Amino acid sequence: MVPLDAGSKSNIIQSPLWKNINDIHLVLPLFIYFDDVEPDNHTGSHAGDHSFGALYYQIPCIPQHHMSSLENIFISSIFLSDDRYLNNGNAFRPIINELKDLQDNGILVLVYFCFCLLLANNLGFYSITGFTESFNANYYCRFCKEHKLVMKRQVRENVSLLRNKKNYETDILINDVSLNGIKDQCVWNEFQSYHVVTNLVTDLMHDILEGVCHYDLYAILEEMINVKKYFTLQTLNERIQNFVYDFDIGDKPSVIIFNNIRGQKLKMSALEMLFFVRHFGLMIGDLLPEGEEVWQLYIRLVQILDIVTAPFVDKDLTTYLATLIAEHHGLYCKLFVESLKPKYHFMIHYPRIMNLIGPLIHVWSMRMEGKHRPVIKQVAKATNCRKNLPFNLAARFLSKQDLQRDVIFNSKQKILIDCYNYNDFQHILSPGSENSVVVTEATICNITYKINMVLAINFQNGLKAVFEPNGIMFSTCFTERSTTPSIARPRNYCYTEFRLC
Repeated sequence: MVPLDAGSKSNIIQSPLWKNINDIHLVLPLFIYFDDVEPDNHTGSHAGDHSFGALYYQIPCIPQHHMSSLENIFISSIFLSDDRYLNNGNAFRPIINELKDLQDNGILVLVYFCFCLLLANNLGFYSITGFTESFNANYYCRFCKEHKLVMKRQVRENVSLLRNKKNYETDILINDVSLNGIKDQCVWNEFQSYHVVTNLVTDLMHDILEGVCHYDLYAILEEMINVKKYFTLQTLNERIQNFVYDFDIGDKPSVIIFNNIRGQKLKMSALEMLFFVRHFGLMIGDLLPEGEEVWQLYIRLVQILDIVTAPFVDKDLTTYLATLIAEHHGLYCKLFVESLKPKYHFMIHYPRIMNLIGPLIHVWSMRMEGKHRPVIKQVAKATNCRKNLPFNLAARFLSKQDLQRDVIFNSKQKILIDCYNYNDFQHILSPGSENSVVVTEATICNITYKINMVLAINFQNGLKAVFEPNGIMFSTCFTERSTTPSIARPRNYCYTEFRLC
């Protein structure tokens, strides 16, 4: 990881937030994630009877490839959702007491644990921290005290109205949700290392991939298809169907129907939307005229996505992000005469939050929600008994824990010296590597690599430098010339050629 004083952050322990809450002990940070889960069929006769509140935790200072693995996301607590609706304090009391003990007393090897971030989707976060759960409230933002009428056109953060401990305590005493957006005291504020208005976190999966991207793409498609008629919906769907997905076939977006556009909601998962936004320009860029203003809105969205999903944070990058968000929001209001929805407003706080805690990709809900399926939904479906179901689910989960391999490769392999073009690259090999194993596919640190896959490894003059491996071994990759399109403008292409060893 890059040292904190280098100005770049890739992990919570390099962030200003951790610097403020760390102490003299050997301390490990903990992230707590909350979500409500329905284990039964949503349309069945027992829908809602066994709705669970699920608390997971992870240790965010482990290597990134381990952090993204579902095996390293652990169950903290499972309880019936009805129990929480009576009282947040009672529902979370066991885990709060246990976290306090870990933070104050540590464990036998004298490693202390420090609860520093609470993760959840927006509605889930608001419901367990005492904020109003209505996004139509006068003061619905948990980061600032801006009025909802101002937020509809706001493109930059107003630092004078940010929430802090002092005005939070004042708002608790006022006890009027219509004046400050706070219903109850946050039960998680009992920790010395945590306060709901200082330990800030946001979820780009729900804010952008399941929110802003849908709103933007709906407006862009409406403008391009129905207003300016650059192409038809049939043409777009044909290009979606015929696009070369290769190794991303699992994220292939569904075809778009007219009702999706009219309803302002495209039928895509978060990962499908991420793929669609990043490749939309390649699909239809050749059909647009130069200088199209709606295209500029799309470009801003892609640039924002590239930054908020990056595995590192740099001060200059977040400053640029604030400008991109302001330009994006301004263009959206100008082009479509629309007011900004709440998820647009949350985005203006992203640069400050990234400077505070580091990359947002480490705190989004994507991997945590992925934990629901193996832990709750699959086991609940296979379990006939519904008596004390939370206990049964937790017990099943704990019985399946084991260590995972960092490297997995397919059985189709050969010795390096037996490769047909061995003489072409043997001069760049390290001595003694001629007997290394070469495979056509390998999963290393939870990332799958295959031959003919184009990989971006660097930036040169603002363009991506890429290579295409012909074979995979543990220490060397062999490359050939590769061509990659740029989406900065329609029909703009570049390429670079080099070797990696």
